[in-house]
Amino acid sequence: MTPRFNLAVVILLLVLGAPFYWLYIDNRPGDAQPKPVTIGQLRTLADSQAGPAPRSISMQRVASANRNSNWMAAGSGIRQRYIAIMAYRLEVPGSAPILINTGMTGAAAEAASLDQFYPRSQQTVDLALANAGKIVATGGGAEQLSGLAAHASPDLLGKLAITDAQLQQARTSKTFDWPSEPVVPSHSGGAPWAVAPGVVAIPTGIPERGSQMVYVRLADGSEYLFAGDVAPLETSWRNLRGRSRLRSQFYVKEDRSEAFAWLLTVRKLHREAPDMHILPGRDYYYLTGEEAPHRIARQFPER
Repeated sequence: MTPRFNLAVVILLLVLGAPFYWLYIDNRPGDAQPKPVTIGQLRTLADSQAGPAPRSISMQRVASANRNSNWMAAGSGIRQRYIAIMAYRLEVPGSAPILINTGMTGAAAEAASLDQFYPRSQQTVDLALANAGKIVATGGGAEQLSGLAAHASPDLLGKLAITDAQLQQARTSKTFDWPSEPVVPSHSGGAPWAVAPGVVAIPTGIPERGSQMVYVRLADGSEYLFAGDVAPLETSWRNLRGRSRLRSQFYVKEDRSEAFAWLLTVRKLHREAPDMHILPGRDYYYLTGEEAPHRIARQFPER
């Protein structure tokens, strides 16, 4: 091969490679700093309401898909990654359970281009919603609230602990219909807030305005952080991998500096409480793997 041909190949690789790297792989956090949220603050809020704390956690998968790993976490590889939409149930001694997220409808799953929707699994979540004492969500989108919206009633909406930002997001959603019944927000602003004994919500506003994480301390003292869409995969917070620019700047339109600030916050909280279990929002195989560092039942109890 001639030097001219070699030069042409190098130039072509640079022309094609540089945009690919910037859009899919570049993962520099810039000067982002963690938020001033501490584990001490969360523990204090968890103890601020009288009553029994939850004693156990179960999960229910309602939809799933395969996504390019770089799409979810820049620099994590071009392989396909299995992700899932899940709801969680917290059992409370002597009280009705608390639900984190409400599943989603088949129509919402199709609108989100998910590969599989599990109607029987969603029916299980629907029953749990009817029997719940309180409901909280990690966001105001279809993946968190369309399951509830499909069966909304004054009684069901009365159980919902929702932020003003989540309510605004749900009302303006283009993928599911929010009910017309009046709903009074339980919280406004960006400060962490107590949802129930042992349960604290942490508004993030990232990647969407209604996004938040949920901290749970069980009665036995074990701690869990439901990271939601702040950290969809385990590698998101562990290796500080934000979403690819192709997604974060051209689809979701999120503030990358804020996204990294919250990933740094998750890492800081984990340093402050090394035994706390970080639960990524979409990483089903990590959450259900044999080496997963937590005890969460893979299905809701049949009651």
